[in-house]
Amino acid sequence: MAVTYPRTDIMAYCGYQPDAVPLRLQSRQEMSRTARATYGKDLGPAVWFGEFVTQPLTLDDAVDFEAILNSLDGVIRQFEAGDLRRPYPKAHASGAFNDTAFLSDVQAGGGAIKINGTDIGFTVSRGDYFEFDYPNGVRALHQAMETVTSVSGGETAFFEVRPHLIMPDVALSPSIGVRFKNPMGLFNLVPGSVQPQMSGGLHGVVRFQAAQAF
Repeated sequence: MAVTYPRTDIMAYCGYQPDAVPLRLQSRQEMSRTARATYGKDLGPAVWFGEFVTQPLTLDDAVDFEAILNSLDGVIRQFEAGDLRRPYPKAHASGAFNDTAFLSDVQAGGGAIKINGTDIGFTVSRGDYFEFDYPNGVRALHQAMETVTSVSGGETAFFEVRPHLIMPDVALSPSIGVRFKNPMGLFNLVPGSVQPQMSGGLHGVVRFQAAQAF
């Protein structure tokens, strides 16, 4: 059976290890200084970066997982990854909701959005993640910066998100579905970051870093 990309099986091996680093936003910015002032340069929306550790694996399973990572050909192939701490919205942690939202409006600059098509009373809490696909196939992974609740018709008020949308003038339609269940972005391995480690001769873990791909 042929391997398909982006790979969707990698996060199933990862766990809540004490030294794992959850997703964090990494700014694409620079600073320069003249004799009188410091200037900031923004090179585009921030991207997600993570350092992942597998659950303790038998040695056979560890080798199996290393082969999965090897199939990515370094930075060439992509895989899905997300934040294990919040796979569902905080207010709907059981996952018992209709994941039928769509992008209905975007503020100028792409820093705030509205969604529609949710269950009435659906709450997006600060810190919740969601994903959607742009018309060109690029996967977006965002986090809510404030809490809103949908009203009659299933539409929310504007709420701020980060990172900013990379295509803030995207043509809106119900076809741009916003997904809150197990939201995942598309990532590439960070070169040289894969580190297999054995523990006690019977088990091992595999550490690796990943950066959002777009």
